[in-house]
Amino acid sequence: MHSKLRSVTGTLQESELLLTRLKGDMQVVNTYLETVNDDLKGQMEAVGGQQEKLREQAGALQRVDLYEAQQALKEQPQVREEMAQLRNQLQTLKQQAAELEVGNASRWRAWLTIGIPTVPRKNGADYLTLTLESLLEELPLDGSDPLYGRVKVIVMNNRPGNHSVFYKVRERIEGGAAEDEFVAKARVYVSMVDNPGTLPDPAPELPDPNDLDNPTNRPGRQVRQQTCDLITLLEMATPQSYYYLFMEDDFRVCPNAVPIMHYIVRKLNAVPAMRNWLSVRLSYGMNGILLPTLYLPSLTNYLRMHTARLPPDLLYAEWFGGKREETWEAVRGRQQYVYHKNLLDHMGEESSFAVRASRPPFPRCFASMADVWSIQAEERFQAAACPGNDLSPCPASDSSETWTRMPVQWPGNFADDARFHPSDVTASTVIPGNGAFR
Repeated sequence: MHSKLRSVTGTLQESELLLTRLKGDMQVVNTYLETVNDDLKGQMEAVGGQQEKLREQAGALQRVDLYEAQQALKEQPQVREEMAQLRNQLQTLKQQAAELEVGNASRWRAWLTIGIPTVPRKNGADYLTLTLESLLEELPLDGSDPLYGRVKVIVMNNRPGNHSVFYKVRERIEGGAAEDEFVAKARVYVSMVDNPGTLPDPAPELPDPNDLDNPTNRPGRQVRQQTCDLITLLEMATPQSYYYLFMEDDFRVCPNAVPIMHYIVRKLNAVPAMRNWLSVRLSYGMNGILLPTLYLPSLTNYLRMHTARLPPDLLYAEWFGGKREETWEAVRGRQQYVYHKNLLDHMGEESSFAVRASRPPFPRCFASMADVWSIQAEERFQAAACPGNDLSPCPASDSSETWTRMPVQWPGNFADDARFHPSDVTASTVIPGNGAFR
């Protein structure tokens, strides 16, 4: 038993000794392999470095060759000319892009919106086309003109579905030939919209007044609806431009009227004492009133509050006169001015109202606004107080802007224009009523 144990113990000792020797041999082998591996890695890095140097040298040679080739190519006269043309084209494109960016920014809000409410006329008379033709004749089709695309004309049909002339004009604009100047201009400036009918008569229960015996000027249902339609148009137009012009669908625009309006606005904004202006009257009735859209919400609210009390032209006179407390915040310290000449020409001889007493003829183009019988005295031009001026109240005489003290002599050749001869064809709206709508 003991002898077997000794034999096993000896065998284990011998195995341990052999294992120790094997470990030592393996360590020698590993050390040798690591040395070989390091040598190989060094050699590979050296080769890689040489390859990188070779690639850099090849790239440099290629760049030198390419540069020299480009330089040689640029020296060719034809290539030089083509490159110069390309540079000019690039500069032109950059300039056009900049102008387009500025133009789009400026067109986002127009300079002027002209609002034209329209209703059908007896016998289908087409005053609307004549009105738009005279207006578009004043607007440029030349994209380089400062007013190109800066005027919006909103024609609102207040009898949706029942105004054949309106739809005829709209169809002409949408489907007409581009060679038609009326069509070309209308597509730039005109929007033809139906009244959405969101603002009904606030007092439908009130009886209509007697038009020949109405000392308080109480409006009938047709005039009240006209005021509601006007409010709808004003709310649509307010955010679209800096200025707004009231216009009716049976008034021609007198020659040079749009340039004159631009001149008037520049003049009012140039004179320090006049810069806080509220509005400027250019014609009569609820027509030819130009004002900053900044004040339209105040006027719109006033019309809404008093729709059943007075016609819109008389409400406007109350509003700009600051006769009620609800107008003070907008109008106090501000002035309505009056241009010395009438800039809108009324078409037709008959009133749109069912009953109307005889009355003097309406002023024609460039008639003095000092003598207009249909507006109140405070809305007429003060000719005696402002000799040599074209706006009243008179601009301050100490203005540093010399041109603002001198009225411009606009050509008044309308008398030779067949469009502005008294019409032999008369028509009236199908809507009787009261107030200034004719």
